[in-house]
Formats: sequence, C-alpha cells, structure tokens
Amino acid sequence: MPYTPPSIETDPDAVTTRILDGMADNMPGWVADEGAPEVALAEEIGRETAATNALAVEAINYAVAGFGETVFGIATVQDAPASIAVTVTVTGAGAVLPAGFSVLGTNPDGVPVSFTLTAPVTSTGTTVAVTMTAATSGTIGNGVPAGAVTITTATATAVSAVATAASTGGVDAEPITDYLDRLLAYTSTLRPGGVRASDVALLARGVAGVDRCLALDLYNPATAPAVEERAVTVFPITTANQPVTTPVANAVLAALAAVREVNFNFYVGTPTYTNLTITYTATAEADAVPATVATAVTDAVTAWLLEWGRTASDDKAWVSSPTVRYLDLARVIGSVDGVSFLSALSLNGGTADVTLTGAAALPAPIGSGSTITGTVTS
Repeated sequence: MPYTPPSIETDPDAVTTRILDGMADNMPGWVADEGAPEVALAEEIGRETAATNALAVEAINYAVAGFGETVFGIATVQDAPASIAVTVTVTGAGAVLPAGFSVLGTNPDGVPVSFTLTAPVTSTGTTVAVTMTAATSGTIGNGVPAGAVTITTATATAVSAVATAASTGGVDAEPITDYLDRLLAYTSTLRPGGVRASDVALLARGVAGVDRCLALDLYNPATAPAVEERAVTVFPITTANQPVTTPVANAVLAALAAVREVNFNFYVGTPTYTNLTITYTATAEADAVPATVATAVTDAVTAWLLEWGRTASDDKAWVSSPTVRYLDLARVIGSVDGVSFLSALSLNGGTADVTLTGAAALPAPIGSGSTITGTVTS
C-alpha cells in the first residue's frame, strides 16, 4: 500500500475559503467582498498558512524517512552520473588528456550531455581508451549512443573522440514519496521473514532496483510442479516488466535471508512471458493525422501491457492476471484519441482471449517479444 502523507491542507485557495467561511459563520450578515480589507487579509493569511503547512508536511515526511534509514537501515536511492567509454585520438604517445577533459553527446531525447575525465590520462600511442563521467547526475546521461562525440575542451593533444558504447549507469535520486512507499511496504509486514507470500513480496519490493514483485508460496523453480513446504519464490521485475539484474536479484535474496525464519527457503525466479501478436485496422477521426494516431495506439497498448497486474490502490502491486482479454484490447485501442473506430483486430491470429501460462505469467512487453502492427486510414 502507498504511504499516506499527513492530512494537512496545503492549497492556499482551500485555506482561504475555510477562513472566509469561518468569518461568515461568526459574523451573521457579513459577505466576503473581493477587494475588501478583511478579505485581502484573509487571502494573505491563507497563502502564508498554506506555505507553512507545506513545510510541515515536508518535515514530517523527511522525519519518517530518517526513522526508516536509521532504525531499519533502508537507504534512499541517491542520484548517480552515467558513464561512457570513449576512445580519443591524440597527437602521439605521451600526450596527456587533463582532468576535466570534456566531450559532448546527445541522449535519445535530444538533450546534450557533457562527459568529463575525472583524472589525467597519458597515452602510449595515437589513441587512448578512457571512461568519462556525465557532468550531470541522473538518467539524463543514459543512452548517449556509440559514435562520434564532440570535444569541448580546448587542448592541442586531442584530435577526435568516439564513444565505443552507449552511456549507462545514470540514476535519478529517489523521490521522498517513493522511498516512503518502500519503507511502508517493509514495515507493514512487522514479522521477521514474513508469514504470507505477500509479506515476502513486500520485503523484496524494498530492495533498490525492484519495481514490483510477485511471490509464490510452496514453490521452488528447480523442483516445480512439486510442492515444497516452507518455500517461497519471489519474481522481482523492473519498471519495464523485465527481470531484475543479477546483482539486484542477489540483493533480494540477501534481504530475505537477513530476516529468514529457521527452515524457510527463499528463491528468486524470472517471470514466464507469453508473446502477443497484435494486428489491427482503424479509421482516424476527420481532424486526426493517421500516422500520429498509429503511434498513439502503439504507445497506449505498450503502456497497457506494462501496467499488467497493477492495482488502483497500489501502483507497485503485482496481482496475478493470467488472461489477456480480446475485448479489453479492443477497448484500449478504441479509446485512443483520434481513433474513430476499429474495423479489424487480431490477437495472436484470432479473436479469442489469450491465456498466459507458466509461473509468474506476464504478457511480453511490446518490442521484447510482443508486437503490434496496424493500419490507420483517414
């Protein structure tokens, strides 16, 4: 369940309305006239009170977060800069690339990203391979592609620079509300190791790098379908509905082992994905551009599949939903802005629902096994 912040009003208009309503209740016949001195004073008090309330809510949130870090040892995710491997062509052996040497690339969103060298490097030939760090922390530095990058430092030794792989490793600082959601998920179990499979899933969700997690009781991937007493397998996934990396999976196991009761066994598994082949034909509304509508349809279906198993009350939940319903898919496409009507739709070659099979079943994301092909006409 998500963290609920203190119920303190932070909207200036709402605070002002409460003040004016109180004045009207206590002064029969009084009417709030815009521009009157007492109304202007009430509005100013409302703004100041709302600002103070907002600071109070923030202070309470950070106090709770500090409790989580110091008492439970659950650290917030700090921001980190991306890095990129670059080969620099220099004037010859002995050429020095100074600390602060910079190059400029462009991320997939078209935003320029500067990368710098943190320590000087001396070449032994006409090229030198270095790892450079983004000047700005966060995911903004990820995805700068391999290829030529622009040297932005004035130096007589560097001739050209080429990124040999895309930049990776940038991490955004975790919003305080996301951290508090993780902390609440952890503390809501209040039982070492968890009693139910859902408790274990909540514990796994508290590990950095895990977006959602499903837990199966009495299940061991190595011996299934045989039942294993006191066994729980967790299936942690990322925001892209992909299995977490091996280091994150190991961190999940370590976190569970730290609170494991005697004779309980925890395992980490990977979801079972079912590929979907989606084809459709649609007619765009009169004022819509068919190509734009087609892109919007792909985006809508992609988002729909990425939301698989989430709940309205908890966007980090993963509830087992083993059926992809044909009519639900039709609803998603038909509801896209610019779609006038669907004239044809096929799901895995037909019009029947598709059953997702296997343990921790998920539909494969678009582009990672599932495909969508459509024609939108005017």
